[in-house]
Amino acid sequence: MEKKELKVQTHRYNPTVLEGMSKKFGLTKMYIRQILRGDRQATISDTIKKEYREMLAKIEEAIK
Repeated sequence: MEKKELKVQTHRYNPTVLEGMSKKFGLTKMYIRQILRGDRQATISDTIKKEYREMLAKIEEAIK
């Protein structure tokens, strides 16, 4: 019987966006990462997720 290897899925978040959101909301970067992964449910979770996607889209657009 073979052991199945389980891959741990890692998430990579843009550090510039995390830093800006950390300053804006007054939260730690770790806590924002947890919210984005879905590990934490805060009252502001939806707002943080939405703003992260918007800021990331602006950065990607500026790069192009």
